[in-house]
Amino acid sequence: MGRAPAWGLDMTDPQAVAVFKEYNLRRHYESRHKDKYDSLQGQIRADKLSKLKSGLLAQQNTFVRQAQLNQSSVRASFRVAQLTASSSKPFTDGEFDKKCMNAVAEEVCPEKKDVFNAVSLSASTITRRIEEIRGNVYAQLQQKTKEFEFFSLALNESTDVQDTAQLLILTRGVSANFEMREELAALQSLKGTKTGEDIFGKVYQTMEEFDLNWSKLASITTDGAPSMVGMSRGLIGLMNRETEERGLTATLQVHCLIHQHALSAKC
Repeated sequence: MGRAPAWGLDMTDPQAVAVFKEYNLRRHYESRHKDKYDSLQGQIRADKLSKLKSGLLAQQNTFVRQAQLNQSSVRASFRVAQLTASSSKPFTDGEFDKKCMNAVAEEVCPEKKDVFNAVSLSASTITRRIEEIRGNVYAQLQQKTKEFEFFSLALNESTDVQDTAQLLILTRGVSANFEMREELAALQSLKGTKTGEDIFGKVYQTMEEFDLNWSKLASITTDGAPSMVGMSRGLIGLMNRETEERGLTATLQVHCLIHQHALSAKC
């Protein structure tokens, strides 16, 4: 019969109340249940009322338990996705992990098998979970970098197993409350050439993404490669040129201590 009126009974179901207000409940009781329950008096009526309340509470708890089960399944799926990513395992391993979980449940707690089976660990789910975790971590890092009073950068460039140059950009900053935070800000791939201009472009892009203020950049740490420390076309030279154009003092350049140790060992 269409949408139920907001002030009375649900016209699509004459046994249900659309809005739980006192006059609606009274009218529903008098029209539907008065003949049945008015004859109950004293303790009998109290016992019947208690039984009806217990039945309603049991129905509500069923929905609560189902919601809690769904939340636990989602949290378990996220935790497996986090372990998969941190261990650099293939995303398809989640399906194998679920088979192992079900096998263990069958032997240890058969009554909980359905609970374990409700955890979604398909390759697409693991991929989506990792993307959501990555987005959350990235948003947290963006928020933290906005609190920096001063920060420094550390860079290292190396080639991966596929012969692709990867530039690691780490940031370390201090807040107004003297809280230190050091994080990997970006892992940038260098396609083709690996000149100072290419590296500077990636550093500039990262600082823009995190809204890092150039006036708060205290120092930058690199290795001794010409593309890094070159004062003309190297990263340090380009960084100094950028700060000069912004009317700022040149950034302090620091030679990576680990690279210094490696050079000393060779000598």
